[in-house]
Amino acid sequence: MHERRRIMTRMNLLTLLAFALSLATSIVSAAQLADATAPATQDAAKATPAAPHNTSPPATKVDVAPLARDDEIQTRLLRILRVAELFENPQVTVKDGVVFLDGRTSVDANKDWAGDLARNTEDVVAVVNHIEVVHTSLWDFGPAVDSLKQMEVNLVRSLPLIACGVAILGLSFAAAVAVTRWLRHGLERKVQAPLLREVFARCGGFLVLVIGLYVTLRIANLTHLALTILGGTGLLGLVLGIAFGNITENFLASILLSMQQPFHIGDLVQIADIMGYVQRLTTRTTIVATVDGNEVQIPNATIYKSVIRNFSTIPNCRVDFSIGVPRVDVDGAQQRAMDVLTHHPAVLAEPEPTVLVDSVNDANVSLRSYFWINGRENSWLKVRSSVMRLVMHAIDERAARTTPSESTAKPDLHGKQPPGARSSREHSESGSTGAVATKAEGNLSTEATEIKEQVKDARHDGGENLLLSAADDRNGSARHTAGDD
Repeated sequence: MHERRRIMTRMNLLTLLAFALSLATSIVSAAQLADATAPATQDAAKATPAAPHNTSPPATKVDVAPLARDDEIQTRLLRILRVAELFENPQVTVKDGVVFLDGRTSVDANKDWAGDLARNTEDVVAVVNHIEVVHTSLWDFGPAVDSLKQMEVNLVRSLPLIACGVAILGLSFAAAVAVTRWLRHGLERKVQAPLLREVFARCGGFLVLVIGLYVTLRIANLTHLALTILGGTGLLGLVLGIAFGNITENFLASILLSMQQPFHIGDLVQIADIMGYVQRLTTRTTIVATVDGNEVQIPNATIYKSVIRNFSTIPNCRVDFSIGVPRVDVDGAQQRAMDVLTHHPAVLAEPEPTVLVDSVNDANVSLRSYFWINGRENSWLKVRSSVMRLVMHAIDERAARTTPSESTAKPDLHGKQPPGARSSREHSESGSTGAVATKAEGNLSTEATEIKEQVKDARHDGGENLLLSAADDRNGSARHTAGDD
């Protein structure tokens, strides 16, 4: 039994040994076969040339009997390259499904695009791309010339639109002029201020012109530019209003003054401590000739915001003055002053003049006289001087009749003559006369005529006078009243 087990164990060992020997023999044979085939593979690899850089890899599947012939492939590819206009002198050659591309281009991407196009064509086995990429120099004016040619072509194509736009602009301009004239004529009876009429008329014409320009740009397919112009018009007005605030303020004030007409040409006014006769109203300033012969230009904004005293609007104006008389003869002095005021040719009877006691002291009484004159015809300074002189002369004449000599005047406690009492000798030496106007006073008429003659040769800014004369204003008011009726 034991002998049999030893024999079986030996047989198993021999089997395992035989299997190991056969496995080793197989490994050695495989290694020798690999060593023998490696040089042949290397020689074959050396014998096969590498594909050039400009050659595409061969197709994954090559048909033995292609459907498309070489000439058809060549014609199709050549037509596509010419239509693309990306290559200079393109050439295509096809042999047994292999496409050879030749020509010149300026961009590398164009060369790759041609290769991909040929590779994707039916029945193309391989592509040999010999297209040359020629980079343009910095001083190549070809693109500029091409751009100019393209601009010329676009200009020729746009000639009908340009002609239509010019026609619309011309019609818009003519319509703007017509609307301006129509508004200017139509507002003559409605709006008295000439500047306001001109502003309304020009605004209407400008609106018509802007509408025509907008239509022209829309026809030219420039909608964004048209909207920009419309928006820029309002923005430009805002910018100009901010940048030229003072000028804009004076211009608006001139419009309001021309509408309201607070004074007319030749009116005597006092504005901001300046007294003079109004000469002109322009879009920026009001020109005033002062009573001392100077020309003053006052900004319209200042006039509109200031207190205006117009001495010519109401023809009648009141003048007053005071004079001291002795207390003993108050009633007589009042009566003599009243007689002078009543009989003076420049003093108006209505309203009635008055002579009132203004103040009283120990020796004298101050009388204040009030009277009215026509300020448009007479100068209140000259009339005041004349009336004061005549009243003083009348009071002194009465005092001379009631006081026969210097000794009859009652001296005060210090031996002095009472104030206001004048002797007959002093009265006679004074040389006072009863004339209404002396040579020193001249005539009593206003200086407006003389000043108007003086300012005829004055230099002005050349702007249109926006003021009306008093006669024109009355005529205009009469026309408006008749039109309303």
